[in-house]
Amino acid sequence: MAVVALLAFTGIRETARAAPAGSPSAPGKALAGPDNGRARLSWARPESHGSTAISGYAVRVYKNGAATRTVAYASNHTHQIVTGLTNGARYSFAIAARNRAGQGPWSAPTLPIVVGAPTRPRRPAASPGDGRATVSWRTPASGNGAPITGYVVIAYRRYTPVKTWSFSGRSTRHVVAGLSNGRRYHFNVRARNTRGLGPPSLNATRSIVPRAIGDGPPKSGGYFSLEPPGSAFPSERTCAQEVHRSTWEPRPGNTTANHTKPRHPGALGHFSQWSKKWNNTYKPRITGNFEGTTDEIIQWAACKWGWSDDLIRAEAIVESKWHQSTVGDGNTSYGLLQIRYLYHPRIGHGCKACAGSSWPNSQRSTAYAVDQQVAELRGCYDGMSTYLGATRGRLWGCIGSWYSGAWDPSGGNYAASVRRYYEDKPWLRWSG
Repeated sequence: MAVVALLAFTGIRETARAAPAGSPSAPGKALAGPDNGRARLSWARPESHGSTAISGYAVRVYKNGAATRTVAYASNHTHQIVTGLTNGARYSFAIAARNRAGQGPWSAPTLPIVVGAPTRPRRPAASPGDGRATVSWRTPASGNGAPITGYVVIAYRRYTPVKTWSFSGRSTRHVVAGLSNGRRYHFNVRARNTRGLGPPSLNATRSIVPRAIGDGPPKSGGYFSLEPPGSAFPSERTCAQEVHRSTWEPRPGNTTANHTKPRHPGALGHFSQWSKKWNNTYKPRITGNFEGTTDEIIQWAACKWGWSDDLIRAEAIVESKWHQSTVGDGNTSYGLLQIRYLYHPRIGHGCKACAGSSWPNSQRSTAYAVDQQVAELRGCYDGMSTYLGATRGRLWGCIGSWYSGAWDPSGGNYAASVRRYYEDKPWLRWSG
C-alpha cells in the first residue's frame, strides 16, 4: 500500500512505493548548494547496498515543490552537479541508489535552495555583549554570477530560530541587538544577491551568552584560581564564555595586537626544556585564539590553563608594565610576558625567523604571547621540566625560573617582585 508523507520544510508531497527486493536502502544526509544555473549535491552512502554493489544514483529534481525530471548518474560517487536549472528558482532534490536488483527508495529531499544565489558564508563567529552580539564571517566562495548585496543573520536558542536581522552591503561583521542577557544563543548567516537568498553557513557559531559589560577593572581577587597540579583543563571555547567582559582598557596601545590572530601557531617547534608529554599535549593547545581587551585576554589564558588571572596581571607588570609592544633582552624578548625566542623554543642555534620560532607571533599577538607563557609555567607547575628538578606544585620557584632559567624554590628577587604586585594589585587603581 502506498504511504503518503508530507516532507517538512520542502513543500513536497511524496508518494513512497516499495523498492525491488535486493535494492539499496535510501541515501542519507542529502545536501544541496547553489551554483550559477546549476546545483551541487552531496549525500551519504546508503546503510545497505543491497544484494549487489551500488552501480549509480538517480536524482529527482523538484522546482517550486513539483517534480520536474530525474537525472541518472552511472557512478557511485556521492557528489554530483545538476545542470540546466533556472537562476532565481527554488529547487530541492531527492537521491536514490541503484544496483543490479533495481532502484532503492528516495531519500528525504534536501532543504530548498535558490539556484544562482550566493554559496554559504564561511566560518561564522560570535562574541557576546550587553543584550547583543558581534557576529562575523568569511565571504562566501562565490556569488554565482551576481554580486552579493547583503546578508541575513539568524539567532537560535536550542536550535530554534528566534530572531533574524537583514543587512545590506558587503560587510562581514555586524552587531545584532535585542538579545536577552543570561540566555544562550548561536548564529547562522546567509548571503543574498539579486537572485535570492543563499543557504546558511554549514556550521553555526559557537554558543554565546550575552550579559552586561562592565567599564572598570576586574574584581579584587580576580576570577580564576590556581588549580592543583595535574588538573584537567577546560576548552578555550568554554573559557571565552567565562571571561568577564569590560570596556576597561588601561593599555589602549595594545588594541591592534589584542585583535591579531597568530599565524600557524601549530608550527611551534619542540621545547627541549619540557617533557614529551608537555610537547604532545600542552604545546598543541597554544593557539592564541582569542580577541578582547588586555585583561580579557589575561582572563582567557588563566581559565584555559588553570592559572590565577591575578598572577598573570602581576607578572605582566614586572615584565612589560602591560605593554605588548615591549622588546627586551637585546631585542630577543617580546610581548606582555617577554617570551625570549632564543629559548622558547630554541630553534637551531637561536634562530629568530626560522620555522618553529615563537616570533613573530609573540610580538604581534597578545593572546598568543600570554597563551604560550602560561602554558610553560603550567608545565613547570605540573612537574614537566626536563632539567629543573622537582618542580611539581612549587609555584614561586616556577615563576622565578621564567626569569632565570634556573631553579630556586623561593623564585628569588623576580618572584618576590611578582608577589608584591600580586598582593598590592595596582591595576585596581588604574583608569581605563
